[in-house]
Amino acid sequence: MAGLSVFLLIRRMRAEGKSLREMLRNPMFNGRSVEVSLLGGMATVKLGQPSQLPAIGHDAVVDLPLLEDPESSSNQEVSQLAELARLLEKDLITVEEFNQAKRRLLNL
Repeated sequence: MAGLSVFLLIRRMRAEGKSLREMLRNPMFNGRSVEVSLLGGMATVKLGQPSQLPAIGHDAVVDLPLLEDPESSSNQEVSQLAELARLLEKDLITVEEFNQAKRRLLNL
């Protein structure tokens, strides 16, 4: 089975005219390591850089970046203005009501 896999890989590399390094530069492998295990894991080959993500079930706390700070007043104002614009587009409020709410919101 392993021999057949290697044969098919080499055949594909020759058909595409690429080296193993070029095959591993495929966007599918970008930033990932490739591990080939043979004989039930007794022979293992790893190609590429190891992943920086913790393993599943790992207890490490990972801080994910937020797109916007929900506590920020400017972000609240922007989201409220977007909601007012949506209401105006759907003709649920008039232009005068929109302008009044916008002035109150921006303290103008």
